[in-house]
Amino acid sequence: MLDTSHIILVCDAKRGLIMRNQGNQPLHLEQEFHNDLAATSHQLGSSPPGRTSNKVGPGSAVATTNYHDQEKMRFIQTLAKSFIAYAQAHIDAAIIMIAPPKSLALLRQATAVDFKHRNVTEINKDITKNTIEDMNHFINKMIKK
Repeated sequence: MLDTSHIILVCDAKRGLIMRNQGNQPLHLEQEFHNDLAATSHQLGSSPPGRTSNKVGPGSAVATTNYHDQEKMRFIQTLAKSFIAYAQAHIDAAIIMIAPPKSLALLRQATAVDFKHRNVTEINKDITKNTIEDMNHFINKMIKK
């Protein structure tokens, strides 16, 4: 088991878990978040890319808005706000953030100022589909390396 108190955030673009442990106790799920608005492409809708005109030659296509990326960013930012509030209430605990690389990058941006002076461990891996017991085993293994 982990030797000190930790606050753990495990997330991907669709699910987020805030967990905590006290000393040698196993992980305890504190809050769970789901991205209910994670829609499929046909639900989000799209249109052909826009065009720009050019007086000298042919026009060119303009990139379309990626609604999936916007939705992921919104979910991660909402999750980060909740995690920051929880971490501020538990100032003595070390912080562990586990997420896939893209989600972890968004978390870094959203929490950079707030966790500047905290002991933060980041692990870029998607373990959101695992059970709490499997997550506990994985985290213990990573911390003791």
